[in-house]
Amino acid sequence: VRVKGSVASNFGEALKQALGDKKGIRRFGDAFIPMDETLAHVVIDLSGRAHLEFHPETLNVDGQAGGMTHYHLREFLRGFCNHGGVTLHVRLLAGREAHHVIEAVMKAFARALRDAVADATGGAGRHTSGSYRPARQVPDGASVIGTSGAPVPIPDAVTAPTALASLRVTILVAVVVAIVNAVMG
Repeated sequence: VRVKGSVASNFGEALKQALGDKKGIRRFGDAFIPMDETLAHVVIDLSGRAHLEFHPETLNVDGQAGGMTHYHLREFLRGFCNHGGVTLHVRLLAGREAHHVIEAVMKAFARALRDAVADATGGAGRHTSGSYRPARQVPDGASVIGTSGAPVPIPDAVTAPTALASLRVTILVAVVVAIVNAVMG
């Protein structure tokens, strides 16, 4: 359980660092995932405020999956929320078998997180105007002479930080899914 908690805490911290000021992301996400008799619903808010709403003691879930129970799942999600500044609501609408419950919740979590970190600007990238300034101030739409001697336009906003943050979050979500798959066998 400690290893899972440490992974979750590190994942929360890494997500917080990758998202920075969170400008340009949707912030909210949710997903329903069915898995045989199980139906899980996860809602996420990347608010900066840690809160987990998940009560496994009220569930009638049988067994474990790869040594993990729904109680361990709660502690994993709590570590993520506390260290990532995330509000997370997990609802199990149907299901009794631990393997299906844990897998459905984690898949719903991953999809909700994917939606929450998605670009909210319609594909234009996060607005980073003001975060990058050339050494010499130039008016918007101006250009400088590049190394080839041709004019190179200076963009109004630099979106490279957005692409990097998106890549980091994608990698983090993939790592969590891989960890869950490894634990679940």
